[in-house]
Amino acid sequence: MDTPDERYRIIIDRDICISCRSCVDAAPKIFELDGELKSVVIEVAKIELGTLIVAARSCAVGAITVIDTLTGETLWPLSQ
Repeated sequence: MDTPDERYRIIIDRDICISCRSCVDAAPKIFELDGELKSVVIEVAKIELGTLIVAARSCAVGAITVIDTLTGETLWPLSQ
């Protein structure tokens, strides 16, 4: 799933999401599990970057990618 925001683009790879809820626990105002028990973005306005990165980092399988739409930089995962 790909959700655009004014500042951040959040991409969730639903094929690898294992429904562990770590993103929901870390950022319940941004993420929730849908009817298929897969992570989805519920709020894109006023996203606090620190909270978003904590949630993305908490994903056990790395299903969340965060991109800064102003710079095009991938903020998570960090490149090696």
